[in-house]
Amino acid sequence: MVLGLVFKLIPTYGNLCRMLAFFVGMVFPTFESFKAIESKNPGDDTQWLMYWVCYSVLLSLEQVAWPVLMWIPFYRFVRVGALAWLALPQTRGASLLYESFVRPFLLVAVEKARELPAVEPYVRDFMPTAKRKIEATFEKAKQQAAASGTEEEEERPYQPLKAHAT
Repeated sequence: MVLGLVFKLIPTYGNLCRMLAFFVGMVFPTFESFKAIESKNPGDDTQWLMYWVCYSVLLSLEQVAWPVLMWIPFYRFVRVGALAWLALPQTRGASLLYESFVRPFLLVAVEKARELPAVEPYVRDFMPTAKRKIEATFEKAKQQAAASGTEEEEERPYQPLKAHAT
């Protein structure tokens, strides 16, 4: 365990890139998002919302494609650069990526999701049956408790524990 901790603390290429990606991709955008929320300008809110949507999509894609990505030389370094390009307001990378790729993709996905059969009719048919079964189970438990002679205890007022004498 100690050896694993030591290896995690050694500033290797992978560890440095992971740390940089954390600060560039999470810490800086979180701080800037906070400032945007607190400001009166709605434009910066939109910019950071686009960033977080793009970041989430990229993280999802990265999880799926990781078995391939891990074999690409300097992938982690390129990832830090891509996150910086997305996050920096000067480059407007998140806006460009969102408008060019993410938004059109998600609009199609939303339309496809609307075509899926609704769950509501199935839930509506299921709920009365579930309610009857739950009520029957509680009624049976009450009858068994009454038959065995156990009664529910009355609630006692809270009494604090006595202090231990030292």
